[in-house]
Amino acid sequence: MSEWIKCDKCNKITQADSSGDKRYKIGVDGFDGYSVFHLCEWCLRSFYLDFLGWEWNDNESQYVPQESEVKHE
Repeated sequence: MSEWIKCDKCNKITQADSSGDKRYKIGVDGFDGYSVFHLCEWCLRSFYLDFLGWEWNDNESQYVPQESEVKHE
């Protein structure tokens, strides 16, 4: 029997195996420690945009920090 995972943003429940919808486990190292979020495919985009303030980069095909947040050494 498969385990169930709940999205931390929308509370959608999906199976933890390949028969369920796509889901993502995101780890964030913050000021107050390390946090892990379980997100469904639909909430992943808003997590990057709203929570982290990142934007989609077509050249890298992934979400990256906004240009103003990138530190250049």
